[in-house]
Amino acid sequence: GLESNGVSAILSDRDNNLWFGTRGRGLVRYTGDRFIHFTEKDSLNSRNIMTVLVDPEDNIWYGSMTGGLGKLEPIPGTGTYRSIKFPEIKRVVSILRDSQGRIWAGTHGLGAFCYDGKKFTAYNREQKQLPDNRVFTMHQDRKGKIWIGTASGGA
Repeated sequence: GLESNGVSAILSDRDNNLWFGTRGRGLVRYTGDRFIHFTEKDSLNSRNIMTVLVDPEDNIWYGSMTGGLGKLEPIPGTGTYRSIKFPEIKRVVSILRDSQGRIWAGTHGLGAFCYDGKKFTAYNREQKQLPDNRVFTMHQDRKGKIWIGTASGGA
């Protein structure tokens, strides 16, 4: 079953599998009849997953406090995944995919990062783009503006 010290995120993929980000048990996929655990032995960067996102290509993006940002890419026809890690983006607590397909990672203490598929762009208090580097949540409105909620207000 879904044994864990806590569940911090839940989502479903295009095959209607449920994915759980857990504290202590890594990522867990529920196929409808069984639970499949992904941990460091599957090249995850942490067992403590804070946030999870699935993109249109069915990649599973995840963030953790200790391991940072990572992605599981499905390998067609195998039922398995290739793990891609972004160790430079640490303490990830929220993830957003915007309408342009960019991935945003909100961190606890380092601001926000936007990944365009090639490079990361940092947004933080030091560059006067955010009121605080502790990012809790992010949202894109209908006009395409990215809203970032921090410990000291929004931007």
